[in-house]
Amino acid sequence: MKYSLRTWKNKFEEWGYVKKTPKNVMEFIVAKGTKRKLEGKDTIFFHRGNEVGTEKINNFKRRKTSGAAPSIGEYVCTESYS
Repeated sequence: MKYSLRTWKNKFEEWGYVKKTPKNVMEFIVAKGTKRKLEGKDTIFFHRGNEVGTEKINNFKRRKTSGAAPSIGEYVCTESYS
């Protein structure tokens, strides 16, 4: 039986095989890696049995922070409003 490319992609996605690491997983990796680096620890991350390389993590950080709006914690109010 012959299946289309789209059918195979849907099945792979249904079975949990995805090429890219999801955004929420990468955000967790960045946060955890930053915390552990401040503690002076080296960390190797794995997702679904595959190592997530430092280059991939750095590329994600670069893409995520470039042109992004500042977080709410970066706004400081110095005046009081009545």
